[in-house]
Amino acid sequence: MYLALTILEDSGLIARLCYVVDDFLSGLGLNGKVIYLMLMGLGCNTLATLSARNMKGKNLKIKSAIINPYISCMARLPVYAIVASAIFKVQSFWIILGLYLLGFAVAIIMAGILNKTILPTKQGELLLEFPPLKHIDIKHCLESILTSALDMFKRLFSVVLSVGIIVWIVTHTEFNFHYTQDITTSMAYLVADKLSFVFAPIGLNSAGIVTALFVGLLAKELMVSTMSICNNALTRQDLMLSLVCATSVITFTPASAMSFLVFSLLYCPCVSNLAVLRKETGKFYMWFALVSQFTIGYVLSFIVYQTVTRGLLFTILALMIMALILTAVCVLTKKLRKGKCLDCGKCKT
Repeated sequence: MYLALTILEDSGLIARLCYVVDDFLSGLGLNGKVIYLMLMGLGCNTLATLSARNMKGKNLKIKSAIINPYISCMARLPVYAIVASAIFKVQSFWIILGLYLLGFAVAIIMAGILNKTILPTKQGELLLEFPPLKHIDIKHCLESILTSALDMFKRLFSVVLSVGIIVWIVTHTEFNFHYTQDITTSMAYLVADKLSFVFAPIGLNSAGIVTALFVGLLAKELMVSTMSICNNALTRQDLMLSLVCATSVITFTPASAMSFLVFSLLYCPCVSNLAVLRKETGKFYMWFALVSQFTIGYVLSFIVYQTVTRGLLFTILALMIMALILTAVCVLTKKLRKGKCLDCGKCKT
């Protein structure tokens, strides 16, 4: 991913890509520069959200920041790879590709909804300087990749490792602070078990899965280590085998696995992303992004799970209900708009 982004930028292709997609994105209240933020979001949503500050216009900046967490970042890829490979075997590539496309589709649809409701943006001209097309500087490319990789490893050995240790402690400690080898008697498992009923309609009512989802709020890559700890799996192969074993703490069926993958894609930004959202857009839009993303993730996971278990007719009915709910939300959110446009302060709504 770092190599692909470096090649696009150094070769001069990224500016031309922004120009090509500008007509389409401008109809959604965005502009062509947003495509670079989306591509950056494939690496890290937090950095892409932070880069949204360079967008011209307050509404455009907020909208670009809100839709970016729907793009599947690299931290989610290990989750997809482990679960999809364990459950769907040779079809796992198409499942993962579908998740990436779903993230882009939801981001684009959300941008259109925001543009028609609380964050309207006037269509403006896109001014870009086209750098000349040139060959890739291999030395600069390697230096850029090395810098990005070192930043990633620093994060792995700081946040991920430290939080992984905390997760191990709470999954091996009872409420009386005694060590336990039985995960089902640990603090984390018992708390997650009390909350698992919330996720029963989407097939994720396992306390172990709920624990992994809550840990994923800190950093999505921690979900894999949490599943390994819960299933007492020491290697990748052991973890994949345990996910299809009925006696494991965390186990999946094809229906629940699809629901889990969709929900992992959409359910909430990580803590670092939320912090950047709050700093760049304000507290209201941070909570709006959190609640709306969780709701969309829950609804789509519900549709996927119920479709696999109950059939296409139920899906059609669920989509009709979702359309009615979406219409109601659009009407309500439109009333939240103030009498003036955030971009210029003069346009009446």
